Amino acid sequence: MKSTLTLLFSLAVSVCLGQRIEYPSLGLAFSIPGGFYGEETVSGYSMVDNVNYRYLLIKPHGAKNMDAFDQYLDQSRLKIDDYTFYFNTPREHVDDKVFGKAFSAMGDKGYNFNGYAIILMNDQGQGMSVIAMTPQTTPNVSPKNLAMSLYRSVSLSAPVRDEKLEKWTRDLQNKYLIGISSHYFGDSGSEFSSGGDTQSEIWLCGNGTGKYKFKSSWSGSSSTGFTGYSTSANEIYGQWSLFYNLQSKPVLRIMDDKGNVMQFLVYYDGRTLTLNGAKFSASNFTCH
Repeated sequence: MKSTLTLLFSLAVSVCLGQRIEYPSLGLAFSIPGGFYGEETVSGYSMVDNVNYRYLLIKPHGAKNMDAFDQYLDQSRLKIDDYTFYFNTPREHVDDKVFGKAFSAMGDKGYNFNGYAIILMNDQGQGMSVIAMTPQTTPNVSPKNLAMSLYRSVSLSAPVRDEKLEKWTRDLQNKYLIGISSHYFGDSGSEFSSGGDTQSEIWLCGNGTGKYKFKSSWSGSSSTGFTGYSTSANEIYGQWSLFYNLQSKPVLRIMDDKGNVMQFLVYYDGRTLTLNGAKFSASNFTCH
């Protein structure tokens, strides 16, 4: 899974500072702070100040209440992709149903940041996290003030109803989706040949819970007699939903209570279903 942190200071410029960003199907709107440029990513919406090396992210979370989210953060040390996050300070009250927490992030490649996370609950729809990070080499820059500057522009509301998304949601409830692909490189005259298979499985329950599982295998051989074989797997369990991205494209999201996300661009005409351009077959199943 691609880490949003690897996008630090290397985002392609797509939206200018100060622009109002709106996701009606999520009930979310916010403004990009001055000095930042932003881009939609898999995990959320990332904003970068390439001059002062500041980073902002607004992303959905799956916590049902503040205590559940606080319990997760109170693990104090969280390993996410190439970074270890340390939440060593008490929860701070920011606003009604809003709290904040300071943290530090240490990267495997030597990138260290100070940060501040603001957690917003939304009784009408999706809760959101506002995350700010600044390099530890600039201790005079406050990540809390940076996070607050974005938080003050955030507006949460009830998601706007959309007939197509509602119909797709009904059609995909209690469905098991599977996509399989195979690939092969080389031929009988080559010195090396390899091949592999990937299998993606998705379970979408009528109660809103969902599961994604990915498996891949690879094998190779050479004329010298060398052979190799490897497998990998990835799995996520949480809540599933459909929404529109900034390009008005339907997106299927599965997100767990820790904020880990899998997203797929969806095409569906009632018969053919593709996720990120790959064809999937669908069958009924009973959720337990």
